Amino acid sequence: MKPRLILWLAFVFLAGGQLGAQVLTYSVTVPQTSTSWTRTLQLPAFDASVGTLTGVLLTLSGGTVQTVRAENNDASHSATYNLETKVAFSGGRSGNSASLVATPTTVHLSGSLGTWDGALDYAGASGVSSTQNLATMATSNDANLASYIGTGSLDFFAVATLTRSIWSINGSASSILGSPTTAGAVLQIEYTYSAIPEPGEYAAVMGLLVLMLTVLRGRTMGRGLDWFHSSTG
Repeated sequence: MKPRLILWLAFVFLAGGQLGAQVLTYSVTVPQTSTSWTRTLQLPAFDASVGTLTGVLLTLSGGTVQTVRAENNDASHSATYNLETKVAFSGGRSGNSASLVATPTTVHLSGSLGTWDGALDYAGASGVSSTQNLATMATSNDANLASYIGTGSLDFFAVATLTRSIWSINGSASSILGSPTTAGAVLQIEYTYSAIPEPGEYAAVMGLLVLMLTVLRGRTMGRGLDWFHSSTG
């Protein structure tokens, strides 16, 4: 490899050590819990000793579990059922308005139930049982980088709100139904930063630069001596 090329690669390595983008990721989870709920959450602040903060990305991932159960216990008449539920997710820094607003998860199920089959098991011709798992997500880049730098933890909030719930069975006043809804969430933060090179990295690169400069200087002097000998020979 030519010395000039090696010198250039060494320079690129040094610049990369100073400017190369690194990412730190932290997350906190709210387990599946009956809606509606509001939680205060903590995530670590960015430690400036590791580098220079260049970006903050917040992500809120929400998920709902909707269990649909219905049984028509009328032995003489059939029935129909209709269910619609909607859960909204939002979050952000505590003390501020929500910077993360996800598209609500929506369940809409309907169908028919035959006359009672004699068993209260939410199954067979007269019953129904179904579990729906739905997910949603929102992301936000926060330009106020200085507010994330420090030690300890930062306060955030996450909210899951059951905004709409319609449950109906038509055809029999003695029908039994149930629709428990739970919601969970994951709040994640990504810090993008330029790392501070370790002292050993500087020493290694500077040693390589000195070596290459010595080699280049030696070759330059060698070419000068060759020219001198050829011109005086």
